[in-house]
Amino acid sequence: MNYHFFDYKYNIQGFTSDMFSIPHIIFIVLSLVGVPIACYFLRKADHKKIDLFLKIFSICILALEIIKVTWESYYDISTGRGFNKEGLIPVYTCSIFIYTMLCAGWGKGKIKDCSLAFLTTIGLVSGIIGIVYCRGLAYYPFWTFGGFYSLLFHFSMYAVGMLLLFTRYKTLGLKDMIRGWFPLLLMSFISTPINYTYGADGADYMQTYNADGVPLLSNFADLLAAHNLRWLFTIIMIALYIPMAGAVVGLTKLVYLATDKIKGCKNKAVLIEGEDVEDKVIVLDDNAKASEEGKENLVLGEKKVGAKATKQAQKKTAPKSSAKTKKESKTKTANSTTKTKAKKGPSKAKTVAKNNNQKRN
Repeated sequence: MNYHFFDYKYNIQGFTSDMFSIPHIIFIVLSLVGVPIACYFLRKADHKKIDLFLKIFSICILALEIIKVTWESYYDISTGRGFNKEGLIPVYTCSIFIYTMLCAGWGKGKIKDCSLAFLTTIGLVSGIIGIVYCRGLAYYPFWTFGGFYSLLFHFSMYAVGMLLLFTRYKTLGLKDMIRGWFPLLLMSFISTPINYTYGADGADYMQTYNADGVPLLSNFADLLAAHNLRWLFTIIMIALYIPMAGAVVGLTKLVYLATDKIKGCKNKAVLIEGEDVEDKVIVLDDNAKASEEGKENLVLGEKKVGAKATKQAQKKTAPKSSAKTKKESKTKTANSTTKTKAKKGPSKAKTVAKNNNQKRN
């Protein structure tokens, strides 16, 4: 086959598919194994740096999508096929990655929360599916812009979701099952009318019309369509993403629980024989520090309370003691006055008696 990197799918003669080819299998293994390892080493990344990454990377993804749509549209229009409305409108499930990245990087509040929930649940799983079952390789060889862009796009979905989870930039809860599903529900309001309008021409955005190319699901869609129940297939496909998000939430909860227990055991370990090894340096965890600080505060509080109690007791006893001393001084002065009066009394009687005797004589 003769083709160049930017060659268009309809110009590549004799090509069938590069899905599960040797380069594709190597890419699958390196991606699924390499991303968790890289995210593990980045698990302590500053969240401010992740904010900046989300802002910059969201612009890059948007720019790449615009380039890809423009590039394919140029070939479609120049070859007389016209704009590919059945396949180039960015309203796929994976297209939600573009919009949620922008909202996660530049948005705030509930919009940001829902976007992060999608990126770490449905977006992450969709990225893995897109890496393994890359439908772009059914139309483009691996070493072309079309095939490589499809792999890079789904790789980004997987890598971003894992990064947000490893760094705990986003910690998943039960409510994130619905929050992550909400952007997909909004997108279905756009894609479903397009599917039912151009479905006969091959439109199947979000795989909610006939799941073309997906084993088992396409057979199930044909079965329901034969009984005029295609609308039921659409509802089922949209609702299936809720348990998908729930599975990711449950798995991450288990991983967080296991890692927290391991960290707790390490923090409670004791440094043996004072070895100066960096890996064996033990630091009390936050709970232990809080308990030690609590004990110190309790002792200080007891000391303060005891000091206050002694001061109050001294204040209460001081008036009583002063009153006793006053009473004792008063009694002493009273006794002294009575003694002096008793002494003066006989002397006066003697003088009166002497005067009377003199008169009689």
